[in-house]
Amino acid sequence: MSNKKYYFMKIKDDFLDRDDIKWLMSEPDGPQYVCLYLALCIRSLRHEGKLIQQVGNDEIPYDVHGLSRLTGMPPSVVEAGMHRLIRAQLVEILPPTEAMMTGAFYISHYESMVGSETDSAIRMRKMRQNRQAASRMQKMRSRKKEALPPGNAVKNT
Repeated sequence: MSNKKYYFMKIKDDFLDRDDIKWLMSEPDGPQYVCLYLALCIRSLRHEGKLIQQVGNDEIPYDVHGLSRLTGMPPSVVEAGMHRLIRAQLVEILPPTEAMMTGAFYISHYESMVGSETDSAIRMRKMRQNRQAASRMQKMRSRKKEALPPGNAVKNT
């Protein structure tokens, strides 16, 4: 049996009220930049916040055209959007390393936005939820029986 790992991104309910997001939204094409940011966040999940291409054993950073293909957005939107995302400190450029001659993009605050779970964790969570629901139903049924006055049994007809 394969034990797949699922990643998820957490967005707080005040996401659209944050100053950096409000600033992005006020820019020309701002909603597209916010959508670009969310797409980049999702695409970086499997690489621990880095926007990289895995080619064999090498990690190759994306350029504007690569990010455009990755997100499905026009290169002009990606280029302008990346400048604004970096300015808003939502995306960082990692310093070059021995493995990478140029720096990769990194989603700032990645750790606080991401979670993951395996198939077995999902299965166990569902099992616990079912047990709790069954326990609540049993308690509700016993309360209903206690609430009936003696001698007023409900007849099934």
